[in-house]
Amino acid sequence: MQTYCRNYYNPDYRIEYKGTEYSVMVSAYGEGWYTPGTMYRSNGDPGDPPDGDWEIKEIDILQIRYWVEGDVNDWIFVQGSPEEIKELEKALSNIIEEELEEDDFKDPESILPEHEEEDW
Repeated sequence: MQTYCRNYYNPDYRIEYKGTEYSVMVSAYGEGWYTPGTMYRSNGDPGDPPDGDWEIKEIDILQIRYWVEGDVNDWIFVQGSPEEIKELEKALSNIIEEELEEDDFKDPESILPEHEEEDW
């Protein structure tokens, strides 16, 4: 069995919630495990199919804005009491968790910038 982790980041994740369009800066982390399948067992019997599972472990909402149409169309930062904002964050996190798939997440090593060799 192999275990792995993946990261997700989107500075402009769009969600419609209760008739309002939101732009959310979101960061997420997930973990999974995988067992490769085999064609045949050592005694010649048919092998086993691949198996695995994936789970989002953490979703962090870093910023929430909503779209306002009017004289000047613009994104406005959400304001309100800490309780109201926490409630909105929870609702948006639930939507994000339902929408995200394992393929949306990246291997942490693939996110790191490549180092360029310096001439000395």
